[in-house]
Amino acid sequence: MNGPERVRRVGPWRTEVARFLELLGVCGIAVAQPTFDLLGKNAGLFVAWNTTVPRALFLIGVVILVPALALFAVEVLIGLVIPRARAMVHVVLLALGVGVIVAEALKHATDLSPGVLIALGIAGALVVTFALARYLSLRTWLRYLSVAPIGFAALLLFASPAKKVVFDSHPPAASVTVREPHRVVMIVMDELPVTSILDGHGQIDAELFPNFAALARQGTWYRNSTTVAPYTEAAIPAIFTGQLPRPGRTVPVTAEHPQNLFTLLAKSYELNVRESVTRLCPTNLCPARLRSTSVHPGVVGMLRDVLSIWGDFADPGHREDPAFAGLGGEDTQAMLTANGFLNSLAPAGLPSAKPRLDVLHVLLPHFPWHYLPTGQDYAALPGHTNGLHGQNWANDQVAELSRIRHLLQVQATDTYIGRVIERLREIGDYDDTLFVVTADHGVAFDGGGPIRGVTKTNVADIAFTPLFIKAPGQQSGGADDRPAQSGDVLPTMAAHLGVTIPWKVDGRSLLGPAGDGRDAEKFSLFEWSRNALKPKVGDHYLHLDRAEEFAEVKRARVAPPNAFADLRVFRAGRYGDLLGTVAAPLVAPGGAGFTAAVDGNLRYLAVDQAAPRTPYAAIHGVTSEPRPGRPLAVVVNGVVAGLSFTYRAPGADHSEFWGTLVPRFFHNGRNFVQVFTIDGPTSAPVLRLLTPTPAPGP
Repeated sequence: MNGPERVRRVGPWRTEVARFLELLGVCGIAVAQPTFDLLGKNAGLFVAWNTTVPRALFLIGVVILVPALALFAVEVLIGLVIPRARAMVHVVLLALGVGVIVAEALKHATDLSPGVLIALGIAGALVVTFALARYLSLRTWLRYLSVAPIGFAALLLFASPAKKVVFDSHPPAASVTVREPHRVVMIVMDELPVTSILDGHGQIDAELFPNFAALARQGTWYRNSTTVAPYTEAAIPAIFTGQLPRPGRTVPVTAEHPQNLFTLLAKSYELNVRESVTRLCPTNLCPARLRSTSVHPGVVGMLRDVLSIWGDFADPGHREDPAFAGLGGEDTQAMLTANGFLNSLAPAGLPSAKPRLDVLHVLLPHFPWHYLPTGQDYAALPGHTNGLHGQNWANDQVAELSRIRHLLQVQATDTYIGRVIERLREIGDYDDTLFVVTADHGVAFDGGGPIRGVTKTNVADIAFTPLFIKAPGQQSGGADDRPAQSGDVLPTMAAHLGVTIPWKVDGRSLLGPAGDGRDAEKFSLFEWSRNALKPKVGDHYLHLDRAEEFAEVKRARVAPPNAFADLRVFRAGRYGDLLGTVAAPLVAPGGAGFTAAVDGNLRYLAVDQAAPRTPYAAIHGVTSEPRPGRPLAVVVNGVVAGLSFTYRAPGADHSEFWGTLVPRFFHNGRNFVQVFTIDGPTSAPVLRLLTPTPAPGP
């Protein structure tokens, strides 16, 4: 008697398990397989997520289980309300999953339009609905398929580059003698071309960048310094190892670069290392708690990124490569990371008797640009079109508007360098410190060109990076124009400290004679998929003319002169002289005949200039002015405080405008903001008001 009763109790349980396994099998192919495949090919994301083994296992569990659990919950809830519909809902959900698989496969194998992909996916779902109803063996196959995601996860963890990130490597520290042990403070900026700090005569623009200029005077400024790669994953390891990038080394972690600055000095120095998007310092030397996670904050940030990655892959209307923020990605809290390092600068010898090695790699002045020269943060508006499509600027105008934001953030970076120097002076260590400031690569603002990939016209902006080295006890220096590259940084630091590097390096110390045999005519850049220039077949490097590009560097000018330093970088277009002008005498009666709706107008009603966040310094809106590229003036309290242009994104049904406004034209409390079109010659410009209208809702 107990037997049949037990069957009746177990039967429904087995049915529920079978249904869940069927959903798990379908979701494993639709979600887990492409997600794990994409993550395995972009293991740098695991670095940015500060991934440990527990976090990786949690991520894998979420990707495998959550989609199936979500679908299972839907059918259970519907079954509780309409019991008879439960079985049909289950079949429909399975069919929809297969339809997604069909659409994904066709999207990446064909050039079919989104509409056709959706139609074929629906057709596939209908076929599967019929098959599931007719052939019960198909469900059995789906249950067996439920083990597949475990195999996909195993491939990710043990047969992809992600393995080198998830499973930590602890190489031994080098046994070296430091004959001249001095404190070392090293700051590696990200996305900072030397062309963004020059005055047009080969010198640093001291008015805009006083701290970089002072450092160049006191230390040695290697003005002819180039990166070895235009992207972080290859450029940062070269700085810290002295070795050139090589094919196959795809992730900047200890396992791929065990011989580096940190393992070189670990036995002799107390390490204080903050790496934003790399993991070159072994965890046993640099605790995980000190690794920055501001690029992708916490587990929530990691899961949000994974959802975005899969969404891009599955979206039938998204034809670009899936978005990987990853290395050198967006860090909306870069100044927080930088200030954390600043606060960690304790006097030498504390808490140990060893000298200190303080190293910071921070995403400054890296995109997204939202810091004023004071370090105040003006990020406020939600993301909007910025004229960057894929990795290319739509035109010169939008590139120019973004360059303004970049230059403001370079000024913020200069301010930060000054604060670090001031802190070292306060604790009495600056004079005896080996102080190194450099950057991994540059960034370009050519309309129609890529923001980071190398072209014939942007080499000077991408390849040439600042390199300042102030030796212990050094009081004066200046520019040194010998050829230098990223791989020379570590050998030069070792020479200052009297350390013999126990491994082969490709770079050489810059302390030797200038004519030491290096080819002064060429420099090399490692290949990258985003470069427009490609190496010769069989070569992995572009070989570029150093003298020609260095001459271009020395001609670079940040911004034209102006009586007011704070106006210089805000110039955009041919009406740049309008900045700071009283608008009323230039305004034509009758208006422009079009409207403008400014987002977030409430920001201008309660301005606090002393606040750490200054959202009023940014503006974005939409306008009925249909002509793209129409010059605009933003007037604040009667004074022209910013310049912009109309822009219409491909496929959009409206024009937009955006820009950055000079902060000092605001006053505390309520402010009055208007947008005008600009016409006429530069000597007699005419402003016409765009009639203000409420901003559209979300």
